[in-house]
Amino acid sequence: MKEVGQKLKQYFDSKGITQRQIAEMLQLDPGYINGLFAGRRNFGKKQAQVWHDKFGLSPSWLITGEGEMFVTSRPAGE
Repeated sequence: MKEVGQKLKQYFDSKGITQRQIAEMLQLDPGYINGLFAGRRNFGKKQAQVWHDKFGLSPSWLITGEGEMFVTSRPAGE
């Protein structure tokens, strides 16, 4: 999904985090990260959960491109 990849690239670029650094953090091949950012690869459920755990990104947004990019915290008691 090209739009998701482009938004991820913009976000991480704005934070000064390179694709190589992301690959190291997630113990993935840099080519795999490049494929996600370029829209040549799509997120699966397992990988979307890993990115959620590490970066707080919404798994459903990573998979579908719909909704919010980040998971918002719920009020206490929910």
